[in-house]
Amino acid sequence: MNYKFPYLIVYFVLIIAIGLESCKKPGCTDPLASNYNSTANYNDSTCEYDTNSAYNLIWLIHHKYDTDSFSYLINFQDDSGTLIQFTRAAIYAGKTSYSYNGENRFINESYALINPLISRYDVGITYDTTINEFHCLIGVDSITNHIDPATYESSNPLSYQTPSMHWQMGIDPQYWSYLFIVLEGYVDKNKNNVFESGESFVYHIGNDGLTSSSNLINFSASVNNNREFVVEFDIDWHEAISGIDMAQDYFTHTMDNFTLAQSISINCSNLIQPH
Repeated sequence: MNYKFPYLIVYFVLIIAIGLESCKKPGCTDPLASNYNSTANYNDSTCEYDTNSAYNLIWLIHHKYDTDSFSYLINFQDDSGTLIQFTRAAIYAGKTSYSYNGENRFINESYALINPLISRYDVGITYDTTINEFHCLIGVDSITNHIDPATYESSNPLSYQTPSMHWQMGIDPQYWSYLFIVLEGYVDKNKNNVFESGESFVYHIGNDGLTSSSNLINFSASVNNNREFVVEFDIDWHEAISGIDMAQDYFTHTMDNFTLAQSISINCSNLIQPH
């Protein structure tokens, strides 16, 4: 038996691994950084930026229901013609990937807690004013989803909210979850055009696996005198309930009607739209 052969394989594997490692050229790989290294192929987190090139990244959102402006306690109809009114609507959106004509530029790790009463959101900093498209997560990523909201400052959207946007069942964080999507209101279940006692809907969607990713949104941003880079887009709240007969499917806390929760989560891929 030739015992040298296995050792030769290990030897060559080590040589290849060392060669691959030596091909790594650490440095700053971001062309927007002041210390950009064009020969680096491994980002070593040393990038530095000129603060004079920083812009506050602002989301300016127009809230809609189909072609109408969205407001609470206004009569709308679902896709089955059922009369509905919203009293609460909120989503988490974040971990946003920005690009320029298909070329990825950067990922903003922060989150915004979006509701129809607020149109303007300060979502971070950008050094790149050429970006013209983005897509984001609707919900909260599986790591952040199990961090105690108490670890965040009160101004952070991921801190504890009133009304609550968090489930905390027991002391083990693996059973915790943010509410990714909250929709509440009235639904005319018997379709007599009157909201009677008990005619309400509640959709609370959370838990890992029920995030969705928005479509790629093209935008035309503006830069103002306050050094703000303003990204303008629409949220069409009708998309969240698209195809759902709310007179029949009017309640889910996720696991008690998982099929409905999953449908709403999937629908929310279309929630954000170009303005």
